[in-house]
Amino acid sequence: MPRERRWLWLVGILVAALIILVAYTQRTRPWVEAIRQPLVTAVSPALDGLHRVGLWVEQQLVTLATWWSLPRENQILRAELQKLAQISLENEELRQENRMLRQLLNLKESLPQDQRALAALVVGRDPDRWFDRVIINRGARDGVEAGMMVRVPEGLVGRVTKVGPRDAEVLLVSSPESGVGGKILRETSRAQGVVHGAAASRGVLWMTFFDANADVAPGDIVITSGLGGRFPPGVPIGTVRAVHRDRQGLSLEAEVEPAVDLNRLEWVLLVGWEGESHAP
Repeated sequence: MPRERRWLWLVGILVAALIILVAYTQRTRPWVEAIRQPLVTAVSPALDGLHRVGLWVEQQLVTLATWWSLPRENQILRAELQKLAQISLENEELRQENRMLRQLLNLKESLPQDQRALAALVVGRDPDRWFDRVIINRGARDGVEAGMMVRVPEGLVGRVTKVGPRDAEVLLVSSPESGVGGKILRETSRAQGVVHGAAASRGVLWMTFFDANADVAPGDIVITSGLGGRFPPGVPIGTVRAVHRDRQGLSLEAEVEPAVDLNRLEWVLLVGWEGESHAP
């Protein structure tokens, strides 16, 4: 038999077998369905249980994987929280610094035109002489000269006494070596005297009046008088807290609370006069 005819016979046999199989399946489907339904009903609980077990195993595996990764994730989260806290602190520091610099700028713009001003940062102070002197980060290269007034918006800080190329030393108004001409800012008084610090005053100022019978009372405001030429008149110095008279009645002194918190100096303004050199 030729090869082509054998292939035709084989294809015919396969088609006939397929037709017979389809016909048999159609005839026996009710019988198959009758057996399948009870079997499905019988094995459904077991299949459902296996499904639940599979879900439980999957959850345990996920939990185990999560448990192994938790320490690393916690470490990462802690590191990120520390970074956020550091950024928050830095932002707050910048905010406060900007606020102080804006205040100094406003003060600078309010000064007379013949006064020149330069902002400086306090970079050092001696713990044993905390209310005596401070070091600022401006020097001769920045135009700083000895004798320049140092102040902040609240009032007088002191004056420059020593100048280096890149830094300078400021004698605080609370130093025993300092002496500032002051007067009472009250129309019915206007009493004048000298304001200075005391060795054990912890920042408190003392004002010795020229007139032993001066009209002075707690609450009076003390400002610079302008006498002596070191400081211009009208710069706030402090507020009178108490008035003391010696036993002989020959002198009158007032305890003065500084207008500036000398314990927390940061940014200050150096004030000089155009075309004039200052003596310490």
